[in-house]
Amino acid sequence: MRYLDIHILQTVPLSALNCDDVGEPKTATFGGVARMRISSQAWKYATLAQLRRDHPSTDWGVLTTRAADMIAEAMPERDYPRPPAQLAADLLAAAKIAVHGTGDNHTQGRTKAMLRIGAREADALAELLAAAAETGQQPAAREVTAALTAHPPVCAVLFGRMVAKRLDLRIDAAVSTAHAIGVSAAETTLDFYTAMDNLATDSSAAGFFGTTGFGSSTLYRYATVDLDRARACLGQDTTAIITAYLRAWITSMPSGRTAETAPRTLPHLVSVALREQQPLNLSTAFASALPATATATEAAHRLLTEAADFERFYNMAPAAAWTLSTLPDLAHERLGPLRTLDEIITGVAATLSPAPAGAR
Repeated sequence: MRYLDIHILQTVPLSALNCDDVGEPKTATFGGVARMRISSQAWKYATLAQLRRDHPSTDWGVLTTRAADMIAEAMPERDYPRPPAQLAADLLAAAKIAVHGTGDNHTQGRTKAMLRIGAREADALAELLAAAAETGQQPAAREVTAALTAHPPVCAVLFGRMVAKRLDLRIDAAVSTAHAIGVSAAETTLDFYTAMDNLATDSSAAGFFGTTGFGSSTLYRYATVDLDRARACLGQDTTAIITAYLRAWITSMPSGRTAETAPRTLPHLVSVALREQQPLNLSTAFASALPATATATEAAHRLLTEAADFERFYNMAPAAAWTLSTLPDLAHERLGPLRTLDEIITGVAATLSPAPAGAR
């Protein structure tokens, strides 16, 4: 087994990148102390959005309840016996993918659970329905299964797909993502804001006002890629997809309230390690919260020390490692030669790519 561990330290300014149900920045208790938290789902969403922008021709897929609409849009023009979206919904239901029935006016034809589906899958199912319109025979179950398993979308390979009654359509996620947590205690800053009515003629120009919360912290971010699982689904595309994911995961950021706070930053420290025993989450380095005045350099030193200790005592030094750091005063024996982001991507690509035929 081989795993690609990605550890990141990133400072975010006063912001609200990921909020709870009452609009306040999310927190989590860790080591007995409340920390700023950005959910793994929020960062995965941002990563996929960036991947779609940077590589629009790749079948990344979508997470949706509107799979029937997606299939219907791909269906060629024919004289169908019923509306295409209805035929697509019935096809999904026949495949034991739960779909809302005719009694659900607002959700009719939608899947009852979110489904990861890609363009190639939708196209394949659309072709089956078009052929059925020509022959008058419903697609065989094995054909539907083949359409949903031959070319899974990349989002399903990376982040998994679960279909409750169809375990054969299930895809175990190649990427595991931790919630990003602050390395020090969270302190939410309350902001009283006023929206001014530009056309008001009296002194009461406040058209709207309220209170909202913001927070800032240095965050520890962690994700790990099961490379064997990824290669089993992606085959020869593994290197291109994983390196694209790596770049997007490092440089993306959730978009909550960004217009209000302009919080876009990049990591101070990126440590990528190729492991052959097991993945290693290093959040334990921050189980004891750093002081609020601690610098990113102090956080980096603690993280690197934690990694070095585990690797020494458990005899699990990485097979390869690459480090990026923008901290000029950081000194640690584990750092090794520093790399640029492009050099990290190139190094990982060289490690993942199969050796040429005849190479020793």
